[in-house]
Amino acid sequence: MQTNRFTVQVAPLVYLSEQKAAESRDGKRPRYVHVPNFGERAFADLSAVATLEKEELPGVSHEHGISGDVAIREFGRRVARRFGRFAFPDEVGFWLRPLEEVVQKKHDKNSAEGHALRQICQLRVECHAGWTSGPPYSLTLCVIPYSGVLPSLMASTGEDEDFDIPLSPKVRQWLYSEDMTPKASADRIAREIQKAEASPEDTHWLWLALSQAWAKKCAPARRDQTPEVMQAVEMIDSDVVPEDVYPLSRYRKSEELDLDHLSGPSPV
Repeated sequence: MQTNRFTVQVAPLVYLSEQKAAESRDGKRPRYVHVPNFGERAFADLSAVATLEKEELPGVSHEHGISGDVAIREFGRRVARRFGRFAFPDEVGFWLRPLEEVVQKKHDKNSAEGHALRQICQLRVECHAGWTSGPPYSLTLCVIPYSGVLPSLMASTGEDEDFDIPLSPKVRQWLYSEDMTPKASADRIAREIQKAEASPEDTHWLWLALSQAWAKKCAPARRDQTPEVMQAVEMIDSDVVPEDVYPLSRYRKSEELDLDHLSGPSPV
């Protein structure tokens, strides 16, 4: 504890349901930060941070909730993320909400799509011209799987290498339309990925198609389709880049998509 500071910040320790705890440990709910020494469901609730005078603390007992350099570093990173989280323009939020709801609903389910979601480190949104340019925005949904999830041939930075990777006619027939638009559902694609029977090249295309299927879900619900909302987004494409390849230059120009962006349904 720094001796030249006269105050400390505290947050309540809460215990979450198994589903919320899993989502929070995976970084999907930045409001909650895991305190591992108190159990898998123990979290600091950063929505209720308070400042106390140090003179109030001498009579308070304490236990270390975090041990080890890695855990301490991760805790600090998660706290910083909560207070540095980007606020998407309101109109863009209506476009992203359907995908956020898919993640919330399926992440912990015993399904192929749930399995695929659990292999993802982050979902990030890139705005090509920058948010200050104003609408309409051209966006990229970047799916970032954990290291080792994807075949090594996918070690790209999101350029146009995809077209140099062959796709077998058998997979292409059910996966893509003639214009290379995915025609299979996200669930069907995720089932093929989970089988682990595809070649590395086909697996590349399956993951890319899965990211495209998720990006396709980014469309406002009918009740939210006001002129302002519909004019806010020009297009949403997708990309897949492993966490150990995704460059810092792209990271700094993108925003993470997480479940804490979800708000209540719009008034009917």
